[in-house]
Amino acid sequence: MVDARLIYRIFMKRPLSIFVMTIMSIISFYMISNELMESISNKVYTQRIHNMFSINESRVGLIKMVDDVESGNIDIKKVKQDFEKSEYIKGIGFNYTEYIYEGINADLYIIDESMLTSYNISVENELKENMLKDTEYIPVVVGYNLRNKFDIGDVINLSSGKQCKVYGYLDKDDAMYREELFGGWTNLDLYNLDDSFVAIVENVEDFQFYNGYYINFYVDEGDYNLAKEEILKIAESYDINIQVINRGEEILEAQEDNNILHSPNLYILIVVLLVNIITITIMTITYVMIEKRQYGILSICTYSRRKISFLIIKQNAIIVYLAAIIAWAINQKLYNGSIIIKLADYPSNLLYKITLYSTMIILPLVLFLIASLIIVISSMIPVILINRYKIPELIHSNN
Repeated sequence: MVDARLIYRIFMKRPLSIFVMTIMSIISFYMISNELMESISNKVYTQRIHNMFSINESRVGLIKMVDDVESGNIDIKKVKQDFEKSEYIKGIGFNYTEYIYEGINADLYIIDESMLTSYNISVENELKENMLKDTEYIPVVVGYNLRNKFDIGDVINLSSGKQCKVYGYLDKDDAMYREELFGGWTNLDLYNLDDSFVAIVENVEDFQFYNGYYINFYVDEGDYNLAKEEILKIAESYDINIQVINRGEEILEAQEDNNILHSPNLYILIVVLLVNIITITIMTITYVMIEKRQYGILSICTYSRRKISFLIIKQNAIIVYLAAIIAWAINQKLYNGSIIIKLADYPSNLLYKITLYSTMIILPLVLFLIASLIIVISSMIPVILINRYKIPELIHSNN
């Protein structure tokens, strides 16, 4: 309480300089938080994608058809079957999307059973085997958010006129990759299955429609390059153009792109941070020197040198931490629309989690660490200077 009154009196002696230091700190923290906000969000998002693979994502590949497969000049089923013959490929298949309008608008993702090992989809082997035995309906499992709307055994009509049958439910935050990763991320999550259906079938190509431009595959550890080489040779024999994309490389590239160290504004942020540190340090030194006599009196009144040092540090801490909080709040309001985010504001629970972790947990923690570093650096020289004086020298100083 005594320290609080002392700091208040010291601040009231220099309101203009305190205001300038606070505004400068707010600006620097706003610039830092603005730059970090997107970088951290993207990093959390790429980590989520990294976690959604049931196996090492470097074992998973995507064959992307560059040539037109809809013209009929390419028998994509035959090409896929030749790819499948490779000794290195352990699973390969198409994806296909249907739509369910009966009672709810939802996507139905039809996937090849051979690719299930690489997806983050919670289907036990017994359930999968029961689904594959169904020859009358398309067997489906229901997303977590839809589990209360459909019972096991329910038959649902699809937009194509076919019917599917519910066999089970997915776990919360189950996910699957499809087509190219990081193809876009606006207000929708591209991979989460909480509001979707998944059908597991023997061969997607048995259906009338499927996306022939993309073929997913996975291999054993260390066999990816060998499989890629064979895939390219087969494609060359058909005289078709393809791209073979490694999922692990996609994720690493995205992580590199989102690294704050690669930001074009990094040097500007460093300069702003250094200017802020230097300004706070100079102003603190100036007023510590002006208030030497005050600190001498405190020393006589049982204030130890350590306690006086902490008093100086506390002054800077109030300014810097307050500036960091204000800057974070402003950026949070402008970036997310509100200081405290709500689940209702986000179309998927996963996006809410990403925003929550990024902007309300990780970013404040990073700003706290940066603020603490600024406080330590800006207080170091003033504390060293004041501790070099003996009590008589402080007492006889002119204010």
